[in-house]
Amino acid sequence: MNMNPLLSFNADEKSKMFILYILTIVCIFLEIVMHFYLGVEAGYTHFFYVVLILAGIWFQRKAVILALCLATTHITIGYFVFAEALWVPILRSAMFVIVTLLVGTLSEELKQTEATVKENEARFRAIYEGSNDAIMLLNEKGFFDCNPRTLQMFGVKTKEDFCRFHPADLSPPSQPGGHESLPAAGEHIEAAFRNGSRHFEWIHRRTNGEDFPAEVLMSAFDWGKERVLQSTVRDVSERKRAEAALLAYISEMAMRLKIPVEIIRDNIQEITDLINRGKLTKEEMVIMLEGQVRNATQIAANVQEFQKAIAEKNEDIPEAYRKFLKG
Repeated sequence: MNMNPLLSFNADEKSKMFILYILTIVCIFLEIVMHFYLGVEAGYTHFFYVVLILAGIWFQRKAVILALCLATTHITIGYFVFAEALWVPILRSAMFVIVTLLVGTLSEELKQTEATVKENEARFRAIYEGSNDAIMLLNEKGFFDCNPRTLQMFGVKTKEDFCRFHPADLSPPSQPGGHESLPAAGEHIEAAFRNGSRHFEWIHRRTNGEDFPAEVLMSAFDWGKERVLQSTVRDVSERKRAEAALLAYISEMAMRLKIPVEIIRDNIQEITDLINRGKLTKEEMVIMLEGQVRNATQIAANVQEFQKAIAEKNEDIPEAYRKFLKG
């Protein structure tokens, strides 16, 4: 078992303890010379506060132990010099402890705050670096940081290379609505700075010339002394393909149903007219309605077969919809 308490400290803490050890010896020397031999009660004790404040900053509330040692020394020597426990040395010694405790408590709280900040920074960095979305930071001058996914998404080798781009440089000349990318990007950035956030769809372009649809979320926050934006870009190519596939399916389904449904509608209208004119017997009406039921049943069967065929052939349809279409 290690009995030396110094071995439980790291090199930096050992250096601090050594400095305090030397300064404490200086304090005791001043106490003996100034107080015991020369009979001076105050003045030199200001140096004690330097040592105690330093100890409080370095070792937080543990420094109270040193304060109690110096306080005991000051009271004891004062008693031997004046042959009685004077209130002034006692009050002065109490101040040693109070000041040290106050500084140690503040230092401990500051240390905990710093640890919390570092933990939050580490957590943010982990999310930032590990996100599946492209995350980039920009100020009024342009990009100044990005995560690895950004480099992968846009096909850029290094952060330095990426930060040379303007957002419009990573876009086609114009957007689907006909707006030019450069002024449109500037408007989105200004709006995000002004309102705190901005969410919109955008067509981006990789460095190899490939365009892809994206959702962009810009959020403004304070970074040190300046206002910056965090821009999160999500590639929605797969979702757009799925939406297009479903739209095509719905369109084709509507076209396939249009004619059969119109035929059934016309037939039912004809049956209704015959009934109103009294030219249709009950038996004939039942036969004709049964025929329309058979037609509707056949339409439903055709629709189901069509759904299965679409689900098996079109890989762009999401799995959840594919299962639904297969019944």
